[in-house]
Amino acid sequence: MAGFLVIVIEAPCCCLFIDFVQNISDWVEKRPYWNRAAFYVAIALPAVILCPGLSSIFGSGLIFTTGVIYGMMSLGRKASPEEMRTNAAVFTSPSQSSVPSTNMQSSLVNNAQPFSFTGPPGFDSNV
Repeated sequence: MAGFLVIVIEAPCCCLFIDFVQNISDWVEKRPYWNRAAFYVAIALPAVILCPGLSSIFGSGLIFTTGVIYGMMSLGRKASPEEMRTNAAVFTSPSQSSVPSTNMQSSLVNNAQPFSFTGPPGFDSNV
């Protein structure tokens, strides 16, 4: 059943003999990626739970992987190196004190301390 749903959503041309398949595919295409990711992960799990055989794990694993890929697509593209450097420079401005905060609202990034085992790294990561 899960495999049929994936084919209906991803490749409606394989099911042209069923009249409502194109409508379902068009409706799903309008949804955001995270909806598809959650749907694929949700339909992949019951088969593995109910029948943990090799074929069920492989088939549901492929559907689960498709859900993970859609989840990664919903996060968006990685920022450019220049944008990451400017964002890192904003968070490490000299106006912040070097003493870690004990406030419950403080974040781990603000409390991060530099460390080194044998010396500075061979490259500058600008972090």
